[in-house]
Amino acid sequence: MITRWQGIGLALLVIGDFLFGAVCAARLPQRVPVHWNFQGQVDRYGSPWELAFILPLTLAITTGVMVALPFLGKTGEALERSGQMYGRIILLAVGMLVAMHVMMLVLWNQPQDIVTGNLVNLGVLFMVLGNWTSKVRRNPIMGVRTLWTLKSDYVWERTNRVGARLMVAHGVAIVASAFLLPVWATFTMVLGGAVAEVIWAMVYSRSLARGEAQRQAGLSSQ
Repeated sequence: MITRWQGIGLALLVIGDFLFGAVCAARLPQRVPVHWNFQGQVDRYGSPWELAFILPLTLAITTGVMVALPFLGKTGEALERSGQMYGRIILLAVGMLVAMHVMMLVLWNQPQDIVTGNLVNLGVLFMVLGNWTSKVRRNPIMGVRTLWTLKSDYVWERTNRVGARLMVAHGVAIVASAFLLPVWATFTMVLGGAVAEVIWAMVYSRSLARGEAQRQAGLSSQ
């Protein structure tokens, strides 16, 4: 669940991002980069107000939805089992996105640095989330969720424990790649790693569920 102080922290981050965007937009030129491609090159320009407010507005709406989720019946009951971990994860994700937006506003004329910095930010996010994922209890919102993990605490805990390590390793690889490899290679690592983790989660959790079912069948036959 989200505590009072976590809620205050989220509100301060979103409001602070809006205020920082307003200050920067007033000082930026009339035409600034607002989107970058896989090569780390600018592929679209726009108004400084678009750069300043589109992301904070999206972030405010998304944060509002995430704050409201714990109050929705069974979803809230499931999240309550993880204590304050849900709030920590939301606070971390919002903080990282605000940091990315600040980089975009401050380094607006240095596209390569923006893309590299945001990839490093993403890698750090993966590492921290990986460390926390193993502590999350079964729920439909966060953690490694498959058809099989959502049906069994045993499958959930085993899958998320291993998945947490994979996520940390993925984050480390992203950070290293951001400094050592071309931008396109790091993007490939981000997407390829995510797809590989999804496939692994499906196969691994299904295997655990089948093993658990066989053990229970063996015990019931004795």
